[in-house]
Amino acid sequence: MKKRKRKIMVVIVAVLIIEFIHLFVYINYGLNKSGIYIDKFIVNSIGYSIAQKGYYLDLIPYDDLSLIYKIIIDEEEFTAANTDEKCFKIYNKVIENTSSKKCSSFFTTIGNKNGTYYELLTIDGIKYSVNHNIEVKTNYFTLKPYISKWIITIEEVT
Repeated sequence: MKKRKRKIMVVIVAVLIIEFIHLFVYINYGLNKSGIYIDKFIVNSIGYSIAQKGYYLDLIPYDDLSLIYKIIIDEEEFTAANTDEKCFKIYNKVIENTSSKKCSSFFTTIGNKNGTYYELLTIDGIKYSVNHNIEVKTNYFTLKPYISKWIITIEEVT
């Protein structure tokens, strides 16, 4: 009986050590990757915002979206969005499925004056101002950064 308890304790201690090491790697390496990702994203969005050469969808790789957004938006629909109407349709899907507008991550474009991206869409002769912000988190197991929340605000321009 003592040998069995001892083996169980050894297994528990080994699992705790492995988890502690994984947590250490996640904090030091994974979160650093999220910071680098958001910094690159902000630099790219500034260039797109200044040049006005494309849609915000051009900035976001489909593979970097969280599972929630991948479920509601098909990859073909995402990559084929090359008109104001198609982008507007995708943006409305994102708005409907974004749970809250509150910030829940350290790595976000919210509050960063250089990170906010604005675009102007014209649908049926009506102009809309679209404001985009994203939050980036790191997957705990793969250590890959992903866009966990995409906050879009659409206002009609008068």
